[in-house]
Amino acid sequence: MARIPDETIEEIKARNDIVAVVEQYVQLSKRSAKNYFGLCPFHREDTPSFSVSPTKQIFYCFGCNKGGDVVTFIREIEGLGYPEALRLLAERAGIRLPEIDEDAWRAKNRQRRALEAIAVEAARYFYHGLQSPDGDRARAYLERREIQVPTQRIFGLGYAPDRFDGLLGHLRAKGHQENDIRQSGLLLETRTGRWMDLFRGRLIFPILSGLGKGRVIAFGGRILDGPGSEGQPKYINSPETAIFIKGRQLFNLNLARRAGRDHLILVEGYMDCISLYQAGIHNVIAGLGTALTQEQARLIRQQTEEVIVAYDADAAGRRAALQNMDMLADEGLRVRVLGIPEGKDPDDYIRQNGVDRFQALIAASLPLLDYKLKAAAEDAGRSATSPGDIEQLQDAVCQILETIDNQILLEVYLRRAAELLRTPVDAVRRELRQRAAAAERQNRPRRPSAPAAPQAAETDEPEPGRELRLSRDEAWLLLLLSLDPGIWAQLDPPPETRWFRSGVTSEGRSWIDAVLRLARDRELSRSRLLQEAEGWSLEGREWPAIFARMIMQLSDGHDDAAWLIEARRRERRVRLDGLQRLRDHYAYLIESGSDSDADGANTRDLYRETLTAIRELRALQRTEPAED
Repeated sequence: MARIPDETIEEIKARNDIVAVVEQYVQLSKRSAKNYFGLCPFHREDTPSFSVSPTKQIFYCFGCNKGGDVVTFIREIEGLGYPEALRLLAERAGIRLPEIDEDAWRAKNRQRRALEAIAVEAARYFYHGLQSPDGDRARAYLERREIQVPTQRIFGLGYAPDRFDGLLGHLRAKGHQENDIRQSGLLLETRTGRWMDLFRGRLIFPILSGLGKGRVIAFGGRILDGPGSEGQPKYINSPETAIFIKGRQLFNLNLARRAGRDHLILVEGYMDCISLYQAGIHNVIAGLGTALTQEQARLIRQQTEEVIVAYDADAAGRRAALQNMDMLADEGLRVRVLGIPEGKDPDDYIRQNGVDRFQALIAASLPLLDYKLKAAAEDAGRSATSPGDIEQLQDAVCQILETIDNQILLEVYLRRAAELLRTPVDAVRRELRQRAAAAERQNRPRRPSAPAAPQAAETDEPEPGRELRLSRDEAWLLLLLSLDPGIWAQLDPPPETRWFRSGVTSEGRSWIDAVLRLARDRELSRSRLLQEAEGWSLEGREWPAIFARMIMQLSDGHDDAAWLIEARRRERRVRLDGLQRLRDHYAYLIESGSDSDADGANTRDLYRETLTAIRELRALQRTEPAED
């Protein structure tokens, strides 16, 4: 693989401020005088432990121990290799990189670029289709739904002409390769082996990536009434491709995240989202036609602390809300549910009643548990004048109460449940205790609030990397050498590879050799140390993250004298420990009767090396340690 020049890597990092990059993925707030904090995007948490330092250009999570520089962050968040992360950041900063000669990476990167270019060209084709005579029905439909032209442009709405291969022919004419077109998710293969347009005859909703640049990655399409529409699904989405994974995206997140600091509003459909946005409610997002995934819930949690679920008011809409709200709550979100009267969806309601009335509904939205109790009462047919199905209601209410872990909150909702059941609070409390006892006797868990979602991404062990064993003193010495290149010349003697723990193994020795050589040549910067540490770990922890935490512990001030004193103190410890290990290692080889060690040294050489190590060790022990 052709190496990207070190000076180019440093330029890429220098021109990508870590706070600006991280804010494309994580909502940050300044909770200290120097650092920004937010909810970690790499693990679930309720209290922000993810810290970003603008002065040190480092991130570190005190919860999951991930950390590093801006390249490390992009690698982790986007799932990229080191060269891919560099190239993404280079594009962001407008830096041209040389071609990287790695066949697999180049093929993967070429396909992603090709699919992104095809998606953009398809969006143009659909947009022009909406403006053309072919788009008359689509424009009439949007007019009936009161979607104004400026709003159509904001969302890039389009129309796919009802032709067998209109888009296919257009993409071919633009020079896109046949295989890339077929991998784009925009075509459908017929039984006879021919390829035809997937979205023909549909109103088109471009789907943009919610984070980063907001690139076009997929499309949704709504069938329009007319010839050939019978039996067709009302909505379809692009299938998953190399640039689109449905469960990791949300419609309009690229725009809503800028306005959703206080809360986000989650609706079901594209038209709900667009209508609310047009009315001035910009912090609105929509799912992509399927049940909410854990990754989508986590994505919402990274942007805000509260979500208002505004699903359709019909029975199906309520079921969807009930299925998704627990997942949102489990991610640590405050969940409220907006009730739309008269069985309407958000789009219908805001068009007929206006934005002020809809804002009133937002203000009156119910907390999660209140909504559950209300839904349970409605399902049981309970009202002020009718007893309804009391057994059904009792069972549903108890299941809701069993999910509450907070004791204060439980007391509040015990009273509300008692009012709903028209029974004393103590009766409800006794029933809960009896259920808990029965569950314990039957050795079965109480009913959870929602089906447990897979946690593989959080519980899987990290892939094993190359093990690099460094003591705390060794790591701090290397870090100090990277912080101030002038320290090396003031250490007497300068550090040697043989002093380090990893200096006794071939892989570790080569790493220590390389880092010490950089320090000697005054080329070991903090950024370069993190770069050299990529791919190395210690007992499952990545070294870039370990170094990032150490950097976070440093004060922002640069005190040359203090750093030099600390480096000398650490070096003395490293040298002392190293010489003791060498003495013991050689002594063991001699006592074991070994004629040679791993390097082929004979017994005479072993005695000489042992004596040398003993002399150095005694001389060092006679000297006073450096001042703390």
